[in-house]
Amino acid sequence: MQQQPKPARGILHPANAVGQTLHRRYLPCAELSEWVEHFWVVEWDFGAFEKQVATLPHPSIHITFDAGSCVVRGLSNGRFTRTLTGSGRVFGIKFLPGAFYPWLKMPVSRISQKTLPLNLIFENADALCEKMLRLKSHDDLVRCAENALLKCKPAPDERLALVRRICESILHNRHIVRVEQVCADEQLSIRQLQRMFSVWVGVSPKWMIQRYRLHEAVEELNTAVAAPDWIGLAEKLGYFDQAHFIRDFKKLTGETPAVYAAKRLQAKATN
Repeated sequence: MQQQPKPARGILHPANAVGQTLHRRYLPCAELSEWVEHFWVVEWDFGAFEKQVATLPHPSIHITFDAGSCVVRGLSNGRFTRTLTGSGRVFGIKFLPGAFYPWLKMPVSRISQKTLPLNLIFENADALCEKMLRLKSHDDLVRCAENALLKCKPAPDERLALVRRICESILHNRHIVRVEQVCADEQLSIRQLQRMFSVWVGVSPKWMIQRYRLHEAVEELNTAVAAPDWIGLAEKLGYFDQAHFIRDFKKLTGETPAVYAAKRLQAKATN
């Protein structure tokens, strides 16, 4: 079972205390790699304490198994926060952006901001949930999830290749800061691209571009050893002025970039 080598993105104020949490990600088998990005496990043990964790969700659908609920999670427009208490574990299946539509068979935008029951995807969903919650090892969890997915995997869809290529380009090409750039590269109209994203991805292409650029901002601040050049950072992310960058960053994270950076630097200094 191969772990996902790419670093996690979109984590706000990563935990500094060693041993409190464990986060592992595992690549899917080849038969599922067209749709599934990775499986993930988060485990925690805070004793009598609690901790609030926050992330900036990716434009991906997740299926999650934990003691509280086993559900399909639609896309979240804002940040995702959860308060962890005592000890526990969550196992998740993260689908590639745009790759859940063949499983859902209806526009992915229809399930935004919603959680849906597992029987949307799996037969005998209750039995699957019970089994997953009983399993202990990560190997067994991944194997069980893979077997369940393989039993109901959709037929290949040639349209997925185009959707995935566009999503990958937005993720990795930092020069893409406007929807018009994507349309020019793929020879699509803005309306065609928007319709495609509503059906396959569940968010607008503008939303995805902004989210990935803000992911980059968070990662820069998470790893910075000094306050960055704010004007230069805003320009690199495609903002015409620093004020718009500050506004979008605060709206999504709850803090201005300067406040976020100061907290990260203080946390590093005390460790």
